[in-house]
Amino acid sequence: MKPKTLYSFKTLEKKLPTDKYKKLKFFSGIFLFSFVFFAASLFLTVTRPVPGEGGRYIEGIVGYPRLINPIYIDKNPVDRDLAKLLYAGLVKYDGEKIIPDLAERWDISDDQKTYTFYLKQNIRWPDGEKFTSNDVKFTFDLIQNRDYKSPLITSFNNIKIETPDEYTVKFILPKPLTPFLESLQVGILPAHIWSKVTPESIILTDFNIKPIGLGPYMFKDLTKDKFGKIHSYTVVRNKKYHLGGPKIDKITFKFYPDFETALQDLKIGSIDGLNMLPIQYRDDINEREINIHRLQLPQYTAVFFNLTSDSPIKNKEVRRALAYATDKEKILKEAIDGNGSIIHGPILPNYPGFNPNIEKFDFDLQKAGEILEENGWKFRQNQNNNKENDKEKNMSNDEKEKIEEQDDTLSKYRTNKDGDILEITITTADVPELSNTAKILKNDWEKVGVKVNTNIVDINTLQTKYISKRDYEILIFGEIIGVDPDPYPFWHSSQISSTGLNLSNFKNKEADKVLEDARKTADLKAKNDKYIHFQNILVMDIPAIFLYNPNYLYPVSKKIKMYNQKRIITPSDRFANIEKWYINVKRVLK
Repeated sequence: MKPKTLYSFKTLEKKLPTDKYKKLKFFSGIFLFSFVFFAASLFLTVTRPVPGEGGRYIEGIVGYPRLINPIYIDKNPVDRDLAKLLYAGLVKYDGEKIIPDLAERWDISDDQKTYTFYLKQNIRWPDGEKFTSNDVKFTFDLIQNRDYKSPLITSFNNIKIETPDEYTVKFILPKPLTPFLESLQVGILPAHIWSKVTPESIILTDFNIKPIGLGPYMFKDLTKDKFGKIHSYTVVRNKKYHLGGPKIDKITFKFYPDFETALQDLKIGSIDGLNMLPIQYRDDINEREINIHRLQLPQYTAVFFNLTSDSPIKNKEVRRALAYATDKEKILKEAIDGNGSIIHGPILPNYPGFNPNIEKFDFDLQKAGEILEENGWKFRQNQNNNKENDKEKNMSNDEKEKIEEQDDTLSKYRTNKDGDILEITITTADVPELSNTAKILKNDWEKVGVKVNTNIVDINTLQTKYISKRDYEILIFGEIIGVDPDPYPFWHSSQISSTGLNLSNFKNKEADKVLEDARKTADLKAKNDKYIHFQNILVMDIPAIFLYNPNYLYPVSKKIKMYNQKRIITPSDRFANIEKWYINVKRVLK
């Protein structure tokens, strides 16, 4: 039997008259288009778009990881960023408030001294071991053990930890501590792994760089350069994450020595985002491809005077003169392009204890000069009467030039009765907003006769060599105050040590007592009054000059969807809702 012929348009073109063929082809095209359009419309009508899985995000970070370990991350913001993805704590910040994380819920006793946490059950570590209260107790025991030298030890001193059963943990405080809940964001370590690590070897173990945690992502791999520095670091989504598996498959971090280098890669598309954008580079970003998220960050930048340094700044009147010689308006405008607000104390607007009537040191160079003059710091005028004595006649030209240079210096800068020049050194990081602030201060302070040296170093060196050892006279730096504005960690005398945050080495018995009492009360009005009292003490002693509260600029490719953060407590909180981010979209039936 002869098979039937299947006609194609080419066959029909030969068999049909030209006009009929053209009509057939035209109406066939309309039919096909209508069918496709109808099918597509029907598909869109009965389905809806939802976040899909997959995709890869690459973020640049200025700095390098060292110890991605929850009990050590307080010293390095890069470690904190990575730990945010790899570990989970009892509670977490969700962009607005503290919510449960590994805990299902918690109770606080009436006397505010016992916190009882009820853990989520059926959570397992990546190797299959159960997560229990033993892991929680083990982690905080490590922090409390001085042999492990955790910088978090001061936050958990004298706190008793009990585990009534596998899924209950009690923290018993010696006295009420209102910011305690926020401090429990510490990532929990797997006891069955870390219990084998001794204090002597804890810094050396591979688990610090290849962590095992319960966060939304898990370690995948890393690359190092020829000097041993980690060049890139990749994590993959934890499909069993207890708050719901993330959508983005893979996140890779690339590390850079400075913002200029990182910014070039962002501009050419080698990375999709940058950990932060210094304000002076804002106009370099193409906002058609990159979203610049402006995040509120409870941080202040200040000039910290090291009150234990052997320097003229030990004198309070010198510090007061420098405060009057500080042009905050100029610093805000020129150092951070107006991207923030001027402040006069350590407690920011909209926080308990904020005092809009705090004493202010308005910019006044004349007043600054008068204070220095009254306190024995005077200009030495060049009294050269053009008569050379016998000694000068026998001097070489080089020796005469040296004397003239010394005379010029003495006429430009103030000296005390002993002939010592009023000379100070500012130390800060080579972050543009900080180094630019240092330049502005140097320019203005020298107008009142202070010789100012600047020591600008990279951020890692600043942390390890200068801040940890308190090896500076004056430090320009930013401090992040957290959900609760509790000034205790930054200004109590117990925080003067290398692991503490009291960068001015400020010590005042009355201030200590006020800060201790404020931590004990849950009464907002009482707390507010104590914070105002504390700030009045601070203004009297002038251990620091408070400059500005900056906004945090976070540039991210527009391919990343669902980024809706408005407020962060620390820079790592930009990942607070990382499990909700997505790149791909899929459609499902309505």
